[in-house]
Amino acid sequence: MRQVALGLAAPLLVIAAATLPRGLCAEPGDRLAETEGAPISLETIQRVVRKLKVNSLDRGSPVPLKLQKGPLIRHTDPIAIYRNGTMWVWGAPGRPPALMVLSVVGSNPQRKVWCYEFISLTTGRLVADDGAGARWSPRKPGWNPRPIPAGPAPAETRRGRLTQIKRLVRRFAASHYEEPGSPEVLRLLPQPIYQYDDPDSGALAGALFIFCRGTNPEVLLVVQLRDASETDAAWQYNISPVTAFGLTVKLDDKVVWTRPAAMPTAPGDPYWIHFRTVTEK
Repeated sequence: MRQVALGLAAPLLVIAAATLPRGLCAEPGDRLAETEGAPISLETIQRVVRKLKVNSLDRGSPVPLKLQKGPLIRHTDPIAIYRNGTMWVWGAPGRPPALMVLSVVGSNPQRKVWCYEFISLTTGRLVADDGAGARWSPRKPGWNPRPIPAGPAPAETRRGRLTQIKRLVRRFAASHYEEPGSPEVLRLLPQPIYQYDDPDSGALAGALFIFCRGTNPEVLLVVQLRDASETDAAWQYNISPVTAFGLTVKLDDKVVWTRPAAMPTAPGDPYWIHFRTVTEK
């Protein structure tokens, strides 16, 4: 998340459905995130998050998606000006349709600039309202899975499938850059931030992982096993950006996904960055 000039202002939110008993947090969600100024309490952050209304439009009329208990992670960036970062998820069961990353720009306690990053993980239609007039409604799907070649035959147990997913994830690598030719390798957090299964929709197992700078998410990687015969294990992956930096993702040392630096985002995109300033008296 981050690395956007304020001139490119746009909300920054990530949305994903979760079943927290199966989810794993990369960082404890009940601690204050690091910050250059005074830390912002989780209660304050939660108040901002609860103002967001996220709905599915798959049935024509809006159907509210439930905000899951969270945050999934808390994070900061050792270099950038983004602090007090959190990641939230809406919807259930199965793969989350929407996630949000929320952070604060700078450390002025009287003038908070909230940065929202919205991320879609669905082929369906979504709409989100931040309670202050900003509206996110992606017109393109955020779920565009690709096959993982040479995947293993599915394990019989949930634990076994999670072990397989972790091994598959280690075949990926990611880097970001502000200027072409100056890539910085991102760190893969070894534990998933969220796990799910939804056999009714064909998802036998799935997990969300993040590549980070420090603990700040830059790339969201989903690995999923869809229902298939034992001889045709349909392992899939999906990649979403969580930054305005340029990104490169490799699988088995081959580039499989890229995104140019400073690519503008819009409310109709599966990933949208938005800034909102709140002046406290």
